[in-house]
Amino acid sequence: MENIIFKKIFIYLFITFTFSHYAFGSSTSGASLLKQYVGGRPSAMGEAYASVSDDLYGLYYNPAGMKNLKREFTCMYFQQSDSNISYGLIGFGQNINNIGVFAGSLLFYDAGKIEWQNTSGNISTLSVQRDYLFTLGYSRETFKNLNLGINTKYYSSTMIEKYNATAYALDFGLLYQTNIKGLSVGAVLQNKGTPLKYISESDPMPTTLRSGIAYKLKLPKNSDLILAIDILKPNDSDIKKNIGIEYFLGNTIALRGGYKFNYDLENYSLGFGLKLSFFQIDYGIISRKNFDSVHILSFSLKDLSFKYNKNPQ
Repeated sequence: MENIIFKKIFIYLFITFTFSHYAFGSSTSGASLLKQYVGGRPSAMGEAYASVSDDLYGLYYNPAGMKNLKREFTCMYFQQSDSNISYGLIGFGQNINNIGVFAGSLLFYDAGKIEWQNTSGNISTLSVQRDYLFTLGYSRETFKNLNLGINTKYYSSTMIEKYNATAYALDFGLLYQTNIKGLSVGAVLQNKGTPLKYISESDPMPTTLRSGIAYKLKLPKNSDLILAIDILKPNDSDIKKNIGIEYFLGNTIALRGGYKFNYDLENYSLGFGLKLSFFQIDYGIISRKNFDSVHILSFSLKDLSFKYNKNPQ
């Protein structure tokens, strides 16, 4: 039986990755905010998250994984030390009994300021670029052990406080819990939508097909070990591979690591998490070739005991 299951998983992943190789040609894409790191936990795990995504960050990696989320609030802020770039996130998710999980977030991006001289010779300080991404997501178990999820996205961008562009996009995800305890596979089509257009110039959204597999192993003393692998095909680059690991000790302290293959700048990542009752803090550091490392710090508030019932007795 287990051999049959593994064969099915292998065939599924093979078809997905083969399709991704031919589905997207090589092209450039815009909407740079959609390419940023999101969350201390996924970042530390090398963003191998398509088949994990069991928290609010599933909005950015696979909305189908949010099925077991109860109620969660999360926030994140980041600023690159070697540039003026900064971005942040606030988000909230809620499980409504017998309906599913609804979640929403705002992700914002600021590229810093520059000195700008107009045609009259006057100099002023302007914001280089400010982007905002509004995401609404929904997830539920549609069939036995099969979770489905969908995101709707609205993207707004302003260049040098003058040129505006907007775009819309959708994500479609699935997550399947196999008959092997702890083994799951996931896939998501991300950022399928309208181009981002400034005046007459437009760039397509960074459409990505992401697929992965994860194995969660229960260990003694209330500890867990997660091993995850993702394979991605963006529309503007070659196939990429991410691997990640997480060891959660006593449901309190987490140690994480990851590695990325076929990336221009990134390779390995490390991080940790600390969970105290309903509060969780996650930190990740991403090493970049010839650049300063990126540090991601995020906070979450979780109430695992609360659930809204639409039919109270």
